Amino acid sequence: MWLRYVLAPGLTDVPSEMEEIADFAAALGVVERAEVLPFHQMGRHKWRKLGMDYSLGTAEAPTAKAITAAIDIFKRAGLAAM
Repeated sequence: MWLRYVLAPGLTDVPSEMEEIADFAAALGVVERAEVLPFHQMGRHKWRKLGMDYSLGTAEAPTAKAITAAIDIFKRAGLAAM
């Protein structure tokens, strides 16, 4: 199983919460890889096209430093992370 974790500043970038998820995933014993996926705005136009409110319109992408820190959390839990 692969774990995919979306890193969104102000939403999913709390280190203690990431540590809990990483520890849980490592304890499962079946997670082969953890991927940290940086949040981006590429899907915004789809929401507009559907006429739906896009509440993440002002959300920023995470910095390279934040991405590296998140990957390190998953690695410290013993997961192959990228």
